[in-house]
Amino acid sequence: MTKQPTRSYVSHLLIYCCALYLSAWHLCAFATTQFSLTDALFKVAKKHNWQLSMTPLNNEPMVSLLEEPANLNAQLEHLLNHTPWTYTLYPTLNTVVITTRVLAKNNNNHDEAANALERILVSGQGSHNRSILSSSLSITHLNSAQLYNQVPFSTADTFNNAPGFWVENSGGETNNNVAPRGLRGGEGFRFISLLEDDLPVVYDGVWPDFFLRQDFTTAAIQIVRGGSSGIFSVNGPAANVNFIGQTGDNAQRKLKFTNAINYGYQRLDGVYSHQLSDNWYLLSGGFYRQSTGIREPGFNTDQGGQLSIRINQITPTYSQQWVVKYLEDKTSFFAPIPMQNQKKPRAINSLNAGTSTLLSNQLRYFFAPHGGKIRRYDLADGQQTRAISLTYLIDFSLTDSLLLSNKSRLSDLSTTLYTLMNQGNETLLPAKDWLNSAPVKQFLTHYLGSTAALYSPITQQYLDPTQLNNNGLVTFSYPLYAEYQQIQWINRLSLNWQMNEQTELMFGSLYANNDFSQLPHDRWLGSILTDVTHQPSPIETVALDPFGQKIATLNPSGVLSFSGPTYITGYGEAKSHSLYGNVRYSITDALTFDIGARTEWLQLTAVANTDQQSQYSQHQTITQSSPYRFKKSEQFTKTALSTGLNWQFADAAATFIRIAKAFEMPKLLNFGNTLGYSSYLATIPDTVGFGRPVELSFIEWGTRIADTSGFISASLFETQFDPLPFTVYQGNQNTQLGILISTQTYGMELEFAKTLSAHWSISGVAVWQNGRFKGIPSQLAESKYNNNQITRTPNAQLRITQKYRFSQGELALTASYIGTRYSDVANQFALPAYYVVDASAQWALNEKLTLGLSINNLLDTIGLTEGNPRSGLIHQQNQYYARPIFGRALNLSLHYQF
Repeated sequence: MTKQPTRSYVSHLLIYCCALYLSAWHLCAFATTQFSLTDALFKVAKKHNWQLSMTPLNNEPMVSLLEEPANLNAQLEHLLNHTPWTYTLYPTLNTVVITTRVLAKNNNNHDEAANALERILVSGQGSHNRSILSSSLSITHLNSAQLYNQVPFSTADTFNNAPGFWVENSGGETNNNVAPRGLRGGEGFRFISLLEDDLPVVYDGVWPDFFLRQDFTTAAIQIVRGGSSGIFSVNGPAANVNFIGQTGDNAQRKLKFTNAINYGYQRLDGVYSHQLSDNWYLLSGGFYRQSTGIREPGFNTDQGGQLSIRINQITPTYSQQWVVKYLEDKTSFFAPIPMQNQKKPRAINSLNAGTSTLLSNQLRYFFAPHGGKIRRYDLADGQQTRAISLTYLIDFSLTDSLLLSNKSRLSDLSTTLYTLMNQGNETLLPAKDWLNSAPVKQFLTHYLGSTAALYSPITQQYLDPTQLNNNGLVTFSYPLYAEYQQIQWINRLSLNWQMNEQTELMFGSLYANNDFSQLPHDRWLGSILTDVTHQPSPIETVALDPFGQKIATLNPSGVLSFSGPTYITGYGEAKSHSLYGNVRYSITDALTFDIGARTEWLQLTAVANTDQQSQYSQHQTITQSSPYRFKKSEQFTKTALSTGLNWQFADAAATFIRIAKAFEMPKLLNFGNTLGYSSYLATIPDTVGFGRPVELSFIEWGTRIADTSGFISASLFETQFDPLPFTVYQGNQNTQLGILISTQTYGMELEFAKTLSAHWSISGVAVWQNGRFKGIPSQLAESKYNNNQITRTPNAQLRITQKYRFSQGELALTASYIGTRYSDVANQFALPAYYVVDASAQWALNEKLTLGLSINNLLDTIGLTEGNPRSGLIHQQNQYYARPIFGRALNLSLHYQF
């Protein structure tokens, strides 16, 4: 058993010291008012939260900044006046492009827009200098200016800015679900490879958002959907999402404090960069945050932060970076809550859909037998994450045409999770029905002449089952615990060879070694009877004698049992080695063809226990690990292929087509999960293992067009998953149901931005798709549900943002539409479509201070991201479990740039 991560305040102290250092440095900074033109342009762009795109300037002069510039244009006009250079603003891209005046005179506006798009290079493909416009991929690029103005909440929220994803971000800051291009909801970040500086955060894709947090050290996020994502990363066949880090040569000096107005939330972000010598640079930054949560359980739900230090060197022949990152944080996980009225959802009486939770101080502690001792579990511990990583990146120009690159990261990753979950909708029932249930009747047989009653151990009062919380309901909460501990080493080595003007080759190796001392298997610790209200209390079921005196208790402190579906432990090792290659060939100046392949060899070795049930007390049972321990080792080999064609038919317009076949490898977790839901004793069948790879194949056709006022990008796609494991949890005491199916989805993605006037702009993302179950085996009764809509994922989504810019800031309004989804395979339990409106404002108080206001869910909409995934293949019930989006949240922020 590994040591549980403890709450440490080292990271808190480091971040506060960093903030103090930034403030002290500011007192002696800017001793001179003269800057090189390049430095001055970077300062101006960063001050106004714009990206700067420019080639190196020769013979640049020393310049001074205006003390009180009216706006960005005035400052740029001042700096570039009487120079050979001019500028163009692209508000929809938040980009300033610096070009020569001769180029500006001799070329039209389309050239300038193409210049802006060509400046944004794409990671995760077979070239070190390939831009968005010349790529045969569906790409979304989010720059630091766009990320800077957002209120940081969760990694999943980032995906709302790109088409092609369904985001279930209602679980909290971590442990959310993002479904790409036709995958059903509820799979975590499955089929998506989250990367940081081109290296996967975790190899197998399990819980990646625990270890990846956005802050001011993030320079940009690039999202590649489909395309080459299965070639240049592992277990990300549907998408690669690369968080690109800031470097010290790009001046960054700012602080931001965010405070919630209508709930408890405070966050401090900071970043500082400094030139150490002629070609050495330092950048450090991070965040610290604490919160009681929008769904306040009565204790801090989120507390902690991260700190990173990056040192980079830039020379004419090579560049290298060292990155040290430390993360220590805790977050809460919010399960579904009881709802009613399926067609127009609203919370059950005593609950609020946007702010209520079934976590509480009254249920905070759970004492469970463990290894002959009693172990205490604390809801305030939530999801505790600790990560320490050391990354080394180097790019070396061997010759003018050969570039060698190596990226390596060693990580120590750990997380413990403890929360209360629900099970099937049948566990939400009238209190009077519980008193007449079979378990209670069996309990009363031990005490002849007795009757059953409900008793609160908190208030020490008997409860009226018909008037309980004005809804008369009770439910069962299920304590869930999991541990995650691994040491991971990932290395990427690649060689890029520009053979000639037409041909570019890339060859590479990607190696991952993952040593898990604890695999995060679900451990259901028992069941607790509670009432149904915000911050509920445990309820005891007691036997009363004919005189109304309590003579026995079925469930002391509300605990009915210490039994659950599994109580397994497991550990293991994964070794993955991939070889990949890509050829890019320019048929003409406008027509480019590429083809790539990756072969992966994977070895998995896992050890896990089965579990066994025994009697703990007169009325309680206990489930713990059995003496039977099993070991399994398997090897897998798979190959991914991808080919694309891009035709740049105008200066700022291109169309592409892409065909690909990729895969997801089996996970170490699969072996233990299979054991835990079965009754194997001395031996296991040969078929019990890790499963087999899941294949994804797709074809897409896309077009992107830009001009000086905006751009539009659209893609038609078809994806197929085969075979996709489908697991249905059927209650605390029932075996889970697992089947293999295939799915087929075709659809359209749209991304656009348009400047309407000097002040107004509009942007948006949209997706329409038709995702269907196609492969439920005919021998299963569930095969009649083939052609039904894939569960939990909407067919239609639309998100439109309108901005109004003025001299001192901007106002923004975002409207989102989420289409109808189905909670069950039978498509009988519909989750209605809903709209959400968000608003934000930025106001520059002076050249250093900016005040921000954001309002999420302005109209306090009730929308369900998911129904009850633990309620079987079919569920139709007026009172049901579902997870609504968070209610209205107001956040005030103060930005300080120096």
